[in-house]
Amino acid sequence: MPLHDVLRLVGAGILAWMGLLLARDDLTLVTTQDLGFGLFLVAVAYGLLLVKRHFDRTLPR
Repeated sequence: MPLHDVLRLVGAGILAWMGLLLARDDLTLVTTQDLGFGLFLVAVAYGLLLVKRHFDRTLPR
């Protein structure tokens, strides 16, 4: 996996972790939980997309 893809995957993991931390903080609005969980889901989906693209490029057809 090229370095830039690894860095993107690490960045997506950090965003997912930050989303879970944001969802954990129950400030006063339910929207912070929704926003944090949404950020987590988007980051995980992006990470899975990066892994899929890597295997699509490296596996022979």
